[in-house]
Amino acid sequence: MSSTGAGGLPDRIEAPCLAAPIFFHAVRRHVDFEQKEPEAQVNPGLLATQ
Repeated sequence: MSSTGAGGLPDRIEAPCLAAPIFFHAVRRHVDFEQKEPEAQVNPGLLATQ
């Protein structure tokens, strides 16, 4: 009798559970998810009248 794993559903659930944190941190390292405030837009017409 050999034990090659539970097979079926547990094996299908195990792979994403182990890969998801690794994938998340790899993507987070390369992509900036921080929400930044938009910079104020300067209207050139207002500067000319002053």
